[in-house]
Amino acid sequence: VNGIAVQLVQSGTATSSPAGQMVFYGYKHVPGGTNAFNQNMIMKDDGKIGVGTFGNALYDSEVSTLLTLSGSEAYLTLQNETDEHTDGGAETRINFNDHSGATLARIQGSHDGASDDTKGDLIFSTHDGSSLNETMRIESSGQVGIGTEDPSAKLHLSSTTTDDLLFLETTEDSNSASPVIKLKRNSSSPADAD
Repeated sequence: VNGIAVQLVQSGTATSSPAGQMVFYGYKHVPGGTNAFNQNMIMKDDGKIGVGTFGNALYDSEVSTLLTLSGSEAYLTLQNETDEHTDGGAETRINFNDHSGATLARIQGSHDGASDDTKGDLIFSTHDGSSLNETMRIESSGQVGIGTEDPSAKLHLSSTTTDDLLFLETTEDSNSASPVIKLKRNSSSPADAD
């Protein structure tokens, strides 16, 4: 109907409780070429959804997760429609929840600063058992903060406890296999810095 087609498919053989799935098609108009219906989405009988293009729409093993995106541009876009330029505004989030709906972890993209621009932060948060807390931030400048919401260097580590800020460990069982961090100056002939 008007360039949209929906196909209902019985995928099971039991007549008493047949399993079914739905396949959605969109009509592609090709000027001077052959017009055709293209598969856009499949809803399988196990609740899994595939969006995009797949080889066999009816019995496709490619749709193996709850949501599968397939195609040459299998991108996922989250867009906040609010015209908001406050620090942390215009946010979009991916929440990772448990069975009760509590958010265990979160990834958030949001506006960086209060100017009318397109600068953005990427913020990672985890739940400590009491509340959801920011644990790492990548700012629009490229600075990374771990344990701080305001990194002041390319890598800024901060802690309010007596825990070690940085722990290096080698997997080699040898006294001579010590882990090393090397700092180099950004120059034509960088030298190690102590």
